[in-house]
Amino acid sequence: LYLFYIFNSVISIIKAFSDLVSVSCVCITEKPGVCPSKNLGLGACVEMCSQDGDCPNDEKCCSNGCGHQCMAVSKVKPGVCPRRFLGIGLCKKLCVNDIDCPKDEKCCRTKCGRECTPPYEGMLY
Repeated sequence: LYLFYIFNSVISIIKAFSDLVSVSCVCITEKPGVCPSKNLGLGACVEMCSQDGDCPNDEKCCSNGCGHQCMAVSKVKPGVCPRRFLGIGLCKKLCVNDIDCPKDEKCCRTKCGRECTPPYEGMLY
């Protein structure tokens, strides 16, 4: 009789735990794309979203420099960054994504930073 009581108690605990787990399940979805670079560290110091799923359509939950808000994703421009053979370049991060660069320029790595550069136009092997 004692074993029957323990068995029923264990079953009750398992059922209660499984009900709790199924209720507290939270789905986190990350949308494709890249957040735009922070605009000079200025932005509303309010958390308007906490994950991409909080945002409408294709927008992502991105840092605005002080809080988080839904923003349109950055588009990657066509073309590829040229290879740097001599290791010449500024040691400064002048861009984060292609969207930070004018016209058709891409945000490419330098020896120790990033800068806007016209895309490579030669043949790729």
